[in-house]
Amino acid sequence: MTPDRPPGLVDADMIEDVRQNVSAGAADRLYADFFEEVRNHGLIGQDNEPVGMPLMADRAHSLKSVCGTFGLVGLAAIAREIEFCCLKGDAGRARQLTLDFQSVTEASIHEAQSVLDGKN
Repeated sequence: MTPDRPPGLVDADMIEDVRQNVSAGAADRLYADFFEEVRNHGLIGQDNEPVGMPLMADRAHSLKSVCGTFGLVGLAAIAREIEFCCLKGDAGRARQLTLDFQSVTEASIHEAQSVLDGKN
């Protein structure tokens, strides 16, 4: 996986399922809030460095679930790996994956927005 643009950033079918399961117009608001949460994921601290392992594991667990639910499967996979590394005490790998998560966040959001806009 390359941080610039890994394959399979989003699952368009999952995004369509979410859109069809909410009231008209609600998907745009729902995804806007979700995108903001992902941008402010909490894996990177104010010092621009990855947060400590306990917080990282907690945030990764939450991100794994929410990203999977909303169809950002690439970010969900990275979050799952971060959580696993935290649980087994591999701080170096967890920190690298946190930076990887950060590096593909905007590409993932852009691709999901394209699906929502009917461009994908």
